[in-house]
Amino acid sequence: MKNIILVALIAFSAIINTNGQGKAIVMNGSHTTHDTVTNAGTTYLTSPSLAAYESGKFAITLYTANISGTSTFKAIVQGSNNGGTSWEDVFQVAGTDGINCDTLQVTAAAPAVHSWNLHPSAVRSVSSSTFLYTGCTRFLQIRVACVGTGTQSTRVSALVLPIK
Repeated sequence: MKNIILVALIAFSAIINTNGQGKAIVMNGSHTTHDTVTNAGTTYLTSPSLAAYESGKFAITLYTANISGTSTFKAIVQGSNNGGTSWEDVFQVAGTDGINCDTLQVTAAAPAVHSWNLHPSAVRSVSSSTFLYTGCTRFLQIRVACVGTGTQSTRVSALVLPIK
């Protein structure tokens, strides 16, 4: 049942068009539209090239679903400007709440859905309510690194929504 709901969420999110911002882009894992965090392993959900999107503004949404064990992992938003050869944390701010930093600590698959907003700017600071962050650089490719701990099997998927 969880798999059906997750696939329906991804399909629905991929076809919606929010305020003319553009269609959501599915980030790819080892199973094309999703991946599984297993025990203390690391899994990556990676966007295709985002070079065609001039603004460099994106919303990233991570979906998690527990398959077995206790879902405990860190989700880290990273960006690359050289075709994925090297990656850096997008906001370069320490923390684990996913609100004021690159990293979200996921425990017991909660939250099941989490979003980050990327709004490139020359100055690093917390912005107004329009965008959560400013100050990240413009990235041509984005990924979410899911770094597991403990004994688990957790399905993860993510979408990138271009913002005009």
